Amino acid sequence: MREIFREPNEIGEKTGRFIIAFDEAQYLRFYGSRGGRELLALFAHAYDSLPNLRIVLTGSEVGLLHDFLGIGNYESPLYGRATGEVYIEPFEPEISKEFLRTGFTEAGVDVPKEVIDRAIETLGGIPGWLVFFGIEYLRRGDFEKAINRTLETARGLILGELRELEVRTPPLC
Repeated sequence: MREIFREPNEIGEKTGRFIIAFDEAQYLRFYGSRGGRELLALFAHAYDSLPNLRIVLTGSEVGLLHDFLGIGNYESPLYGRATGEVYIEPFEPEISKEFLRTGFTEAGVDVPKEVIDRAIETLGGIPGWLVFFGIEYLRRGDFEKAINRTLETARGLILGELRELEVRTPPLC
């Protein structure tokens, strides 16, 4: 399996660096028979042996991603490797407006100011939800349907996060 990263590393030799990104990487823990440990070993090999390759892991379930990677766990293949983290904070209202306006412009759709204002009023400045709303609005062309679908999805994810937290939290007694 190590060969899979050899060619990207060679490309990186010519271009300066090659980046492979995995979005929602916390779900990689379900890969293979050992709960993703083969992938962690592969990532450790890439870190140690392939200087032109960078691996970026993103995830919305930060706690699960940390648990999966095990950076602070000496039993993890990634233990002791230098890492960096980037957290995306909610946008300020003006940046949220510009974010949505720019997205709609790139999609070639002229969206009324009121739609953007209402979306931000409802969703705040959370980039992921603004993106989700924007996609739903482009699909449906209707604010109420798009915002309801966005909130329904948000509700499901939040409930899932709470269930996961409940499972991962030791009892108080």
